[in-house]
Amino acid sequence: MKIVDLICSAGRTGFYFDDQRAIKGGAGHDGIFYVGAPVTEGFTAVRQAGESISVMLVLEDGQVAYGDCAAVQYSGAGGRDPLFLAKDFIPVIEQYIKGREMSVGIFEGKALPSIEIIPKEGFYDYENKYQAGMTTEICPAPLTEAETAALAEATCKGFEALRLRGYSRFDFILDENGTPWCLEANTLPGMTPTSLLPQAAAAAGISYDELCERVVMMAVNGKA
Repeated sequence: MKIVDLICSAGRTGFYFDDQRAIKGGAGHDGIFYVGAPVTEGFTAVRQAGESISVMLVLEDGQVAYGDCAAVQYSGAGGRDPLFLAKDFIPVIEQYIKGREMSVGIFEGKALPSIEIIPKEGFYDYENKYQAGMTTEICPAPLTEAETAALAEATCKGFEALRLRGYSRFDFILDENGTPWCLEANTLPGMTPTSLLPQAAAAAGISYDELCERVVMMAVNGKA
């Protein structure tokens, strides 16, 4: 089933965004709202309405699949992460990134060889992912040195930013300019012999048995 259109709509959540730095700094309160000026970047008030985005995918048969993206109460509270503001994130959701589907595993702090995922038809949806023979997986992926380095760097940065340990897998779209766009971080990737991370480990010279043993030892030593 193909997606023929994408519609985004801004909305509100059941939470407020609270500038915790301003509150801890002594911001006044009138019973409902805090008074005074915010101190954390991105806030327009010490307490402001939380925001959400409804995402609707129009399918080729006329059906519409929909879901909501909603901020948690403490989005941007301490300035570490940006506020989830619909006006900032709708353009990101609506942007179509044309490129190649890539998956990069990371094991013991090092990026493994990249895997290119090529569906035989359409895009990498549920059917293509889980039905045998629907997708070709190439490992190592045919990439330039610069593309390989960019994917490895993005994977390692994501791993560190999320404070992960042991192993994980990051999925990307590699655009026509060689820039990787992260789709997701899989903190508990599949570990069957034919799963993506074991495939990448094998390309790096790590057998399936050795991979499993090293994962167990990381857990025993508190490193996974």
